[in-house]
Order: sequence, then structure tokens, then C-alpha cells
Amino acid sequence: MSRFLRVTALLGSVTVLTLLVQVVRTKLVALQVGKAGMALVAQFADWQTFLSTFVLLGAEQGLVALGTDAWTRGEPAAVDRLLATVRRVTVPVGFALLLLTAASPWLVPWVTGYQGSFWPGVAATAVLLTQLWVRPRQALLNGAQAFGLLARSRVLESVLGLLVVAPLVLLWQRDGALWSVSAIPLVGVVAPAWAWRKLPRPVDQGHVGDAANEWQVLRQFGLVSLVGAAVSNLAMLVVRRRIVA
Repeated sequence: MSRFLRVTALLGSVTVLTLLVQVVRTKLVALQVGKAGMALVAQFADWQTFLSTFVLLGAEQGLVALGTDAWTRGEPAAVDRLLATVRRVTVPVGFALLLLTAASPWLVPWVTGYQGSFWPGVAATAVLLTQLWVRPRQALLNGAQAFGLLARSRVLESVLGLLVVAPLVLLWQRDGALWSVSAIPLVGVVAPAWAWRKLPRPVDQGHVGDAANEWQVLRQFGLVSLVGAAVSNLAMLVVRRRIVA
């Protein structure tokens, strides 16, 4: 019970701190770009969220579940095999993101309803290519039960996001806010990369599970997450497109 309370207090405090940083960041942007600018920034974020759902084909929660099981059993081979399994989807997903990046100079302004989103739109799409490397490790880190490391990683990511947004918005107003939608996740790569390198590897007990079974679990998680998130985010894109228009 004492361990449960310590972990809850730690992650709860980190969540509160992260939310406070995000509130400050949002307020800073809102004061500079106004209501119309905030609607456009939200539309940009919706576009990126919609695409990021497909980076791991919706299987992030499956990776968290399987990662938790692997770390609990103390099987580094299972963790490595999970990463190898995810790499099977990176080639087609990466190719699709490259095509979307090439099309984004025309596609993003049409989606957002704002013609000034040409180059920020390219960046918002291209930055998702970095997530092909970092998001599987972030999911496994979330399942690693390394709560102190996870807490520091989240605080680092939130603070870095604030440090990036402030100069962009203060110097370039609405255009800076649009660029921040790309810059925040790009800078956020630093936090999970640092945490992954610091993560202590469990002791190998010599047992390796069935890779085919893990792939089936990821597909089951991914299908539900992909359909649900895609429908929800697409609906938000349509609604906010009308607001911006």
C-alpha cells in the first residue's frame, strides 16, 4: 500500500505540474493570437493527432500492456522482440508519411482553411516521421514501472515544450504558434530518448514468449484504437474546419 501511495503521489504531482505548464503555454499563445488563431492552432493539432494515430497503427496501448508484462517477468529479450515487431510496420507507415509530407503543401491549407499554413503544414506532417523511432520506446517506457524515471521524463518534456513555444509565439505570433505544433513533438523526442537510455534493463531469465501471439495482441489493440481515434479526430477536423472557415 505504501508503494502504491508513493507512486500515486509522484505521478499525480507530475500530472498537476504538467497541466500547469500546459495552461501557461496555452494562455501565452491565446494572448498573442486571439480566438481565431487558437481555432487554427487547434485545427493544426487535430491534423497532426489524426495522422499520429496511424504511426503505430493504433497499437500503442498494446505495446504498453505487453511491455509491462515483459518488464515484470524480467525479460529484456521480449522487450527487444517487441521493438523488432514494431519495425515491421515502420516501412509502409514511413512511406505513407513521406507521401503525405509531399502532398501537405496543398493538403494542409485545404484541411485547415488557412492558406498561410503551407510550410508549417509540411513540418507538422514531416515531424511525425521522428515518432516512428520514439513512440514505440515511449510506450514500452510507460509499461516499464520505472515511475521515477517516467516522472522526470514527463516534466522534461513539458518544460521543453514551454521553452520552445514562448520565443516562437512572441516573435512570430500566429505563424509562430503554427510552427510550435511541429516543434513541440520534435523537441519532445529528447525526453523519451533520454529516459530510454537511463532505463535499467531487467535480468534475463531465459524465457522468451511467442512472437506470433504478441503480434496478434498488437493487432487486436490497434484495430480498436485506430478506428475509434480516426473517427473521433476526423470529426474534430471537420467541425473545426467549418469554424475556421
